[in-house]
Amino acid sequence: MKTLEELFRDKDLKNHIKINVFNTLVGSVFLYNTKIWTSNKTIDGALDSFHRRMLRKEVKLVYPRKISNIDLYKITKATPWSEIIRERRVKWLGHL
Repeated sequence: MKTLEELFRDKDLKNHIKINVFNTLVGSVFLYNTKIWTSNKTIDGALDSFHRRMLRKEVKLVYPRKISNIDLYKITKATPWSEIIRERRVKWLGHL
């Protein structure tokens, strides 16, 4: 994420392009092999919190400006990582 910081600071680049880059480069690497992870509410909450923090950085929503998590997901058209992991787990169990 640190190496992409310069890309995300670019004011000429549109938000949807930044989000696509984030999902492609960061999300795919982070979620690799998640179907075999163990999880609980605490872990899912931490994953989603990290994901939202990165999304807020991308769309430049810092402290004085507040937005609900649901609105953030609508603006970025993102899905919480905990839901993605759950879906992958269900698909993986179907193959077993």
